[in-house]
Formats: sequence, structure tokens, C-alpha cells
Amino acid sequence: MKKNEKRGITIALSIIILAVIGLVYAVITKKNIDTNGSMYSLGISYLIAGFFLVIYFIRLSKNKKKSDEQENIYQDERINNNRNKACAITFKIIIWSSIIADYIVTFFLEQYQGLADTLNVFTGFTIAIYLIAYYFISKRDW
Repeated sequence: MKKNEKRGITIALSIIILAVIGLVYAVITKKNIDTNGSMYSLGISYLIAGFFLVIYFIRLSKNKKKSDEQENIYQDERINNNRNKACAITFKIIIWSSIIADYIVTFFLEQYQGLADTLNVFTGFTIAIYLIAYYFISKRDW
């Protein structure tokens, strides 16, 4: 089994674990399905996606030709560059949308100050994680 296949199965198993945690939380809180429906649906969708990913990577590991093609895709510099650019753009969109939403909630929707506090913490942690990751990536020799 190749490195990318092992990584894929690890990610799929972590998704399954998150799904089980969400479903257990929904059952333990014993709220009815109307108020806790989003946690049930999120847990079930993660569970299904995780199982499909595990099946995909197991089948990929058994097919040598497709496994080699997938390995070449992971090692292609152009594809990796496009993926990194897409992640950077997505990050910028998330940060700026959370900052704008934070200011809108803080200044115009005073009845939702709890939401504003949550958005402040989310935005702060996201920017802190970005700065830490940027520091370590810039110090590392690629």
C-alpha cells in the first residue's frame, strides 16, 4: 500500500470517528430529532462519506495501474500548484467573509452578541493558525 493510500484511509477513518462522535453526542443529549436534526444529518453524511472513502482507497490499493496513475497525480507539480492556489483562495474567502460577518453582527445586530463573540474567536484562531503555519513553512527548506 502506497503512502497516499495510507494517508487517504487515515483521513477516511478520522472522518468516520468524527461522525460517530457527532452521532453519540446527538444521542447523549437526548434532544428530539427536530432540534438536533443537523447533528444527526451531519453525522450520517460524514459516516457515509468516510465509508465510501475507505472502500475507494482499498480498491485503489488492489489495482496497480490506477494506483500508479493516482501516485503520478499526487506528484505532478502543476496539479499541486493549482491545489495550493485553490486552498489559498478558499482561505482568503473564509477569512474575509468571517471578518465582514463579524463586523455586521457586532455593529448592526446587537441582539446577537454571542454570535459576534463566536465569530471573533473563529477569526482570531484562523488567523493565528495561518501565521503559525506560514512561519514554519517559510523556515522549512522545500
